[in-house]
Amino acid sequence: MGLPTEINLMEKGHGVNATAMMPVYAGGRILNGNRLANVGIEAAQLKAEVSERDMLENIESTYYLVLGLQDKVHTVESALALTDSLNHIVDVALKAGLITKSDKLRLALKQNELKANQLQLNNGIVVASQLLCQQIGITYPEGGLTLDTASFSVRNHADALRENFIRPEQQLLQLQIDAEKLRKKLTIGEALPQVGIGGTYSYGNLVRKYKGNAIALAQVSIPLTQWWETSHKLKEHNIAIREAELMQKDLL
Repeated sequence: MGLPTEINLMEKGHGVNATAMMPVYAGGRILNGNRLANVGIEAAQLKAEVSERDMLENIESTYYLVLGLQDKVHTVESALALTDSLNHIVDVALKAGLITKSDKLRLALKQNELKANQLQLNNGIVVASQLLCQQIGITYPEGGLTLDTASFSVRNHADALRENFIRPEQQLLQLQIDAEKLRKKLTIGEALPQVGIGGTYSYGNLVRKYKGNAIALAQVSIPLTQWWETSHKLKEHNIAIREAELMQKDLL
């Protein structure tokens, strides 16, 4: 028809528009969200303390395992020394006809059993010592690990008195309960009315005529369809709180 495919209503024009909104009331979610974040920080610190305590307890357990194996080796060595001293007596008694060859054989079998136990214990000491070196972050020495009970202590006064105070596991469960209660409040806040204020500002060049305009805004949001979903979420939060409270009672 001879009509142009594009009709330019404005040439060399430009405009800028900015809108900002600030929530005034969001069902308490801002305040409870900050509280939940603080609970998360405290829980992370407690988990770090529990991990450190467990690590120290594992080191202590391995240390005394090595000591116990060494004590057993000393006992076996004493028994071997005793059987070695009995060999001469058994030989004399056998020549005198006081005992039989089966008695001497039983002594030899007992010596072999003690030597097998000694080898097994020594191997256990090496494995446990290597594990201890790995736990405390040192290289296992070629000549073996020498332990000193007088210089070894992984428990300080706070650890010794910990039994008289609240255990970290109980504190973590309490923080879990507090966090779940805050999540419950956040869920309730999602179903409450929300209020916000703000403004919009526009500035532009309409065919070389600069013009600005500002408008103040207020927003009210009422989630009418949120209550059904919220009721199910609240039941889940209540169940989680109840479970954590029962676990906390079991630790008392």
